[in-house]
Amino acid sequence: MGIAPIFGHPDGFRSSPWTDDAATAVVSALDVPAGVYNVTDDQPVRRREAFDALAAALGVKPPKPLPQMITKLSGSLGETLGRSLRLSNEQFKSATGWTPRVKTVLEGWPLLVEEFERSREGAGRA
Repeated sequence: MGIAPIFGHPDGFRSSPWTDDAATAVVSALDVPAGVYNVTDDQPVRRREAFDALAAALGVKPPKPLPQMITKLSGSLGETLGRSLRLSNEQFKSATGWTPRVKTVLEGWPLLVEEFERSREGAGRA
């Protein structure tokens, strides 16, 4: 069984926007009023859920989280990376009409694994 490279408590929240969605958000942001907006997926998930979903997509056993002591020993960086964040993109969506194609990392991991497998198959033919 592997170890998940995550700081913070496994029950803490994280948001993981799909890279393509972040790119379309940048284009959408060009026409919005000045302000602070969160660009993220629609559903923050707990760290444990995210890594369990990745393990399921890969067909492996779920990893163990890092010991909490690692977060504390990592100082301010560990504290920053270990914060639980439940972000909402509603204000940005309302201002721009943008919506993420991948609603949550739970949908994104299987898509990422599919893309990786396709790229490996294509590389094998070259």
